[in-house]
Amino acid sequence: MSRNQTSHFEGGMNRKGKDRILFSQDGLLSRQAGQVGFAYRGLNLCRPATQTAPGLNVPDDVKMPATPPDYAATKACTSLLSNGLFRSTTPQFLYCSIIVPHPPYRTNATYLNKLPSLGNQSVPNFRPRGTIHPSDEYTMKVKESYLTDQVPADEIGHFRRVYFSMCIEASELMGRVLDALESGGGSDNTFVIFVSDHGEHATENRQCGKNSMLEASARVPFVIAGPGIRPGQTFPNTLASLSDLYPTVLDMAGLTSQGIQNHVGESLLPVVQGRSKTKRDNFITSEYHSVYSGTGIFMVRRADLKLVVFAPVHGDSWAPQLFNLTSDPWEHANLAAQQPETVTELRQLVEAAYDNTTAADLRKKDFDKFMFEKFWYDKQGGANGCIKAMMKVYKGFDPKSDVPKVEQWLGKPCK
Repeated sequence: MSRNQTSHFEGGMNRKGKDRILFSQDGLLSRQAGQVGFAYRGLNLCRPATQTAPGLNVPDDVKMPATPPDYAATKACTSLLSNGLFRSTTPQFLYCSIIVPHPPYRTNATYLNKLPSLGNQSVPNFRPRGTIHPSDEYTMKVKESYLTDQVPADEIGHFRRVYFSMCIEASELMGRVLDALESGGGSDNTFVIFVSDHGEHATENRQCGKNSMLEASARVPFVIAGPGIRPGQTFPNTLASLSDLYPTVLDMAGLTSQGIQNHVGESLLPVVQGRSKTKRDNFITSEYHSVYSGTGIFMVRRADLKLVVFAPVHGDSWAPQLFNLTSDPWEHANLAAQQPETVTELRQLVEAAYDNTTAADLRKKDFDKFMFEKFWYDKQGGANGCIKAMMKVYKGFDPKSDVPKVEQWLGKPCK
């Protein structure tokens, strides 16, 4: 996306995790049964137990590679804007949402030819398998991507080129929207925000999709343009979160978020318009409780340091992760053991943000169980349909070893 007046924030993060993602044609969860993904943490089922190298062959000759809703949304937004929506004397708000870049991964020569060489970024710097954190290993295995390093380098490189070509198409679709704003009038008095709800692994960390606090998944673009914003600004020392989006939009509308119950985040408008040098808070936080995670995951980022902590895991605990993102952009060097004081200091921030991470995780796991019973166990026939239903969605589900886990978790029979 290109605009004359833009402001870029460093290290945007998604504070709230999404509920589900499906990243492959034959992945662990089918589309029909994706809703049971939230049972992972309660059931403690890491399936499939046997790993194979994932297939990363994706098409590069699709005539219209983005999804139909992408083209429909772009057409609708450009029509409204080119017909003068923002020339109105009445304040207007337009939300234009597209899915690309997002599974299914596919592109064509139009976008591939616009992508420069990836050079030494063609294949990510994979961390050796014996040094992977238990949480990351769990996620890789339930995604069936643990052996991504065994995929041929040219196949990985092609997959990554396809993904980045999808980013180019997304940029072009948004460019049409901005062109329509210019031609339809009102651009001089319009704020534009470009943001994403999450990042996306493109085989970094042996993964595709999101579902992680690692940078490829958790970091998002956050670009603001509009009145009073000096062109070309960047804010490499200011951390922004998606939690800041709502108060920023209110501020742009001349409203205030004061008095809103449980409000989080703060307006970024004073910073981008030069009325303030920095935000009130110099850190951001995030939490994740959804599919492919072994337990609740919490993150705090301050300056170059990012701390990731984990809720208890079936009576066990996983060590925290502390990364310096400037000196270690691939997040391979866990500094937690060498800097215990920093871990304690940053952990206090995240514990305060979520009113005790263990308690927050327990509440979410209780809700997971409720959702599983109501929308899966009961709807699949209860006890008598349980094994058949579980075998639909857990590849390699073993009735002998796994049924006792289901029954212990639910407190109900599984036959």
